[in-house]
Amino acid sequence: MSSRMQMPILLVLSLVLAVGACRGDDGDDGQDGADAGDGDPAGPVISEISTVGAPIMPGEQAEVRVSAHSPAGETLSYDWEISEDWEGEDTGDDILVVTAPEAHAEQAQVSVEVSDGEQSTRGSTQLVTRGPIIESFEVSRPDSGDEASLSVDAYNLEGKALRTHYDLGGKWVEDAGTPWTWDGAGTGGKFRFTAVVEDPNGLTADASVDARVEGASPWPGFGGDRQRTSRSTLSDDQGTEGEKKWSFDTEGEGIFSSATLLADGTVLIGSNNSEPGADDGRLYWLDPEDGSEIWYLETEGAVGSAAAVADDGSIYFGSNDATIYAYGTSSVSSPEWTFETAGTVFSSPVIGADGTVYVGSNSSEPAAEDGRVYALDPEDGSEMWSFEAGRVHASPALGPDGTVYVGSFSSGRVYALDSEDGSKAWSFETAGDIFASPAVGPDGTVYAASTGSFDQYVYALDPEDGSEKWSFGLTFGFQSSPAVGSDGTVYIGAEDDHVYALDPDDGSEKWSFETGGRVVSSPSLGADGAVYVGSRDDRLYALDKEDGSELWSFNVGEWIESSPAIGEDGTIYVGANDGKVYAIQ
Repeated sequence: MSSRMQMPILLVLSLVLAVGACRGDDGDDGQDGADAGDGDPAGPVISEISTVGAPIMPGEQAEVRVSAHSPAGETLSYDWEISEDWEGEDTGDDILVVTAPEAHAEQAQVSVEVSDGEQSTRGSTQLVTRGPIIESFEVSRPDSGDEASLSVDAYNLEGKALRTHYDLGGKWVEDAGTPWTWDGAGTGGKFRFTAVVEDPNGLTADASVDARVEGASPWPGFGGDRQRTSRSTLSDDQGTEGEKKWSFDTEGEGIFSSATLLADGTVLIGSNNSEPGADDGRLYWLDPEDGSEIWYLETEGAVGSAAAVADDGSIYFGSNDATIYAYGTSSVSSPEWTFETAGTVFSSPVIGADGTVYVGSNSSEPAAEDGRVYALDPEDGSEMWSFEAGRVHASPALGPDGTVYVGSFSSGRVYALDSEDGSKAWSFETAGDIFASPAVGPDGTVYAASTGSFDQYVYALDPEDGSEKWSFGLTFGFQSSPAVGSDGTVYIGAEDDHVYALDPDDGSEKWSFETGGRVVSSPSLGADGAVYVGSRDDRLYALDKEDGSELWSFNVGEWIESSPAIGEDGTIYVGANDGKVYAIQ
């Protein structure tokens, strides 16, 4: 986690302070009823209101009892009242059996009116269900460094000790205490930090806040963060003028992979072939200053998968040789581990908060539908779970809570998977193929795009159940993945040669820009307000995000299907079909 995290975020939960009582203090001497004159008998007198079984476990019962008498010896009647959401059967006697709601730390007032037929008096007491109460939950960070501090202010009415746990966007931390420091975010992006406090009865209270955290590098994977928003948030990103800084020739047939960056700025990018016509490829390490080759790794298949960089510097990527590779920080001469999949790996991995590597695979046979989404242990590459989704070209995206979203090329479905066990939360079916990776907006909306003869839409899906919020359709489809601005605006390239900006509320077109060729490249969003995207008209474009006007374009002389990566200083790194990697500043 870099030092470029957001400023401290405070979530304060407004709670009613619930106080349990066993004795009523607002009963009186009976003069609430008809005034008693000299020599007249007084009305009923309440001497005590007591509770048996309080504090109450949620959903269980307690008894409220009133002790009262009539100085004149009259027979008394009792009329009970209780707060909404609590249940109590008023039988007219001096005991009320109360059933508590299922929620914990819920407060109720129980009132009783005692009457002798002529005069009456009232008394009341308060009840509360057991359970902890969270007053505040704070997520903050120091001005420098890569740590985040989590602090919870919580208590229970019985004064007993509480246990504190955390869910860090999919990473569960047991008995962490408070305050507690988290020292690693894996792939950056938005995380749902949840504090869970637990009392000795096993009852819990929780509070959550969503906060954006920077990752291991300026651009640690495809799409720049775990939501695949393709948005740079770096303050040092000052924009570009469209001039070539350097180019590096892989001597391959073409580059479809997108660049990612190590923490020191080193550029990682895969090549289609190491030699023209050969069915193998390389992952290159390039110096960001001059593009010189630092190192390369050779696989037995083309490398179209963009590498993912973990917070400790480990690197994960896939190859068309049906293998996922992991390289550690100690040496890049040989992999730490490899994992063989059911087919070629064009999908780019994404790293969860706990380090889990999520990646999709294609089927081993083009006509088959046995592709999968895998969750791999970062320590040894062992399979934690897999989900059969059909052919998966797309790269998974993670929601703030760690939910895994991925599209299937062969089934035309978007899946939401539980990050812990891979179980399906929901799926959304299109009538087309999903080549592009989904992206998650600031409000959690999942954006996915389809292509094919019968379905050419961008979809906005509800993250809770996968229901469609809106769709935007064209005559031609989308292989470009959506990018999402900080205001929720969706940017995407299309096969009709245009780049589109869509309103996140209803999917209406904000603007479009026409290039001279199909736009397969996925847009990237600079902190300077520019939209960077490549086209099959051989150009890299910088467009104004407000109106889509062209700021500049750079002609590389060959198709650009690779998606731009943005460095800390705003330099754009992109591959082209001439086998070269370009740095544009």
